[in-house]
Formats: sequence, structure tokens, C-alpha cells
Amino acid sequence: MLFVILAAAGCGSDVTKYESSYGWIMEYPSRYELQDNSSETNTTFNIPSESTSSVNSLIVVKQRLFGARQEFVDVQKAMREGLESQGNVTNVRVNIGEHASGEVVHISFQNLSDVGLVHVMQALMRNPSGDHVFLSMSAMPDDARDLRIEFDEIVAAFQP
Repeated sequence: MLFVILAAAGCGSDVTKYESSYGWIMEYPSRYELQDNSSETNTTFNIPSESTSSVNSLIVVKQRLFGARQEFVDVQKAMREGLESQGNVTNVRVNIGEHASGEVVHISFQNLSDVGLVHVMQALMRNPSGDHVFLSMSAMPDDARDLRIEFDEIVAAFQP
């Protein structure tokens, strides 16, 4: 498996461009730490926290899912219902939007976990080949606002 990490041209020294062997390309802040334990389909980045000893994370997963566009859109309803049925999840938001590659399902919620309240931001995109790429960022409350902005920028520039 070959991974290439390059400094993103024209984006300044604080942004890194990651090209996966699966074909997706992501630009992200250079302080994110690519984890060596990433699996064949999962790529994990740790994001240092500004205010706690906890670590935030971003996970990118590529999956081959077959189905028509309507089945992709139906993910929106299934995700909302699944999350809302969990007692430890609040503030669920799920919607479908536009992306340069087509459509994207945006998901966000708060999860009460063993480490406390965790903010989760997710995006599911479909590329023209029918592959789905799923991005999921978890953030501690003190970091959630700034990481929401970074996550939105990563999703906007993401090439599935």
C-alpha cells in the first residue's frame, strides 16, 4: 500500500495534502498526525487538543457500496433514525447537500461516552465509480467549534 503525503501547493505551510492508494485526496492542517496503524480501508489522524489531554480524531473510510442514488439518499433517513434511537446521543442533524463530486450526506451529533461529551461530525460522499468515502471526526467540547470549521473545509476540498 502506497501513501503519498505532500505539502499542498499554494496553501501555505500549515496544510498537508494526503493522497491515498484508494484514490481519494484530502487537504488537512499539518498538526494532524497520521497514524501508522491505519488499516487497508481506514486512515486515522489524531488531532491534538488545545485545552485537554484528550486527543480528537479524524477517520476516513473507503467502502465499495453498490446501489442507486436513491439508496444513497435513504442513508440520510437511516442515519437519523439510528442515532436518535440511542439514549446517549443528542442534537442529531442529518442532511444531504451538494459537493463538487456530486452529493454528500452531512451528519452531526453529540455522544455521551466514557470520556464525557464528544462532538461528532461526519460526511458520506459517493464518487463517480460508486465508491463511498466516509469521514468521521470526533472532538472534545473545548475543541468542537474550531474543529467544525476545519472539518467543513476538509469536506469542501475533499476529492473522493
